[in-house]
Amino acid sequence: MRVLVIGATGRLGRMLQWGWQNRADLDVTWQTRRSPPAAPGWITCDPLAEPWALQQAIAGKDAVVVLAGVVPRRSGPMSDNTRLALAALDAATDSGAHLFLCSSAAVYGRASTPCHEEKTPHPETLYGQSKLKMEQAAYAKGGAFTCLRIGNVAGADALLGPMNAGPVPVTLDRFADGRSPRRSYFGPASFAHALADLILCLGTRTLPRIVNFAPPDAVEMADFLVRARIPWAWRPAPDTAVPQLELDTSRLMGLIPLAPETGTAERLLAEWRSYVTTGSASA
Repeated sequence: MRVLVIGATGRLGRMLQWGWQNRADLDVTWQTRRSPPAAPGWITCDPLAEPWALQQAIAGKDAVVVLAGVVPRRSGPMSDNTRLALAALDAATDSGAHLFLCSSAAVYGRASTPCHEEKTPHPETLYGQSKLKMEQAAYAKGGAFTCLRIGNVAGADALLGPMNAGPVPVTLDRFADGRSPRRSYFGPASFAHALADLILCLGTRTLPRIVNFAPPDAVEMADFLVRARIPWAWRPAPDTAVPQLELDTSRLMGLIPLAPETGTAERLLAEWRSYVTTGSASA
């Protein structure tokens, strides 16, 4: 399967480089706006400023993974999430490629039960709102695409991402029931292989427009940090904090296999340690 990854030098892109390095069933081209690594399979172009270059990059591909975007605490307007998705859809017109647009579980907002794809989104953060606008713009544009509403990924989120560079203080919201936030979490390896398996479905399945992309269970952040022996401290949860965001993954599990232990704290810890030890510094 011929795949283009747009935005391959971000945290999720580095995880895919690490997790896909032994996948003989994927022929991957990696895109960056900066000088690429000294390795084969890289191209340099600006998806927004060089649409012709992006069109050339997509030509002949079976799948395009659009990781490029703006996240909280990073530079750039949130509206670029929509602009990048539409640029990829424009460039992919008549190419035959299927696009995987990276949305977020943040589109759901606050929920007490696992969120199904049919649940009406009510994002409470600017990031969640920007991803919902991106989805809506893609629907209006049309084309062959699937929006992946991605849960948390260990090592790519605010909880563990900074740990790649060394120990830093970690603070957790403490809610009225004494618990920390609960989230649906992929480990780096499980994230990479689940995405590869979903891409390979293109040969035999018609993919839906929206797929929750996470393991079937949620993890309490405090439990994970205790098991990882990472120092942390409580803070009173602000009114805007979301105590639980768990995804209903029945649609995803109807497409690809996910082992029951995929989202457990033990599995996440093992994958995160493996990635930090062997992958994050070199990818």
